[in-house]
Amino acid sequence: ALYDMIIVGTTDSIFVVADSMKCGNYFIYMTGFDVSIAERVRGGIPVTVSEQSGLKTIKIPVTED
Repeated sequence: ALYDMIIVGTTDSIFVVADSMKCGNYFIYMTGFDVSIAERVRGGIPVTVSEQSGLKTIKIPVTED
């Protein structure tokens, strides 16, 4: 109820795909687990989608809890 969309990634992937996003302003928030430091990480960034179609790659900066 707090989020417009929730996407769950797989344990062996370093990315997720959000299909069918419309043009607009978003805030993308992510959480995960960094096995190299054995810590949970989280972070977010504002994103503007202006393309009507195609793939947009966004790197989300994260930090430890």
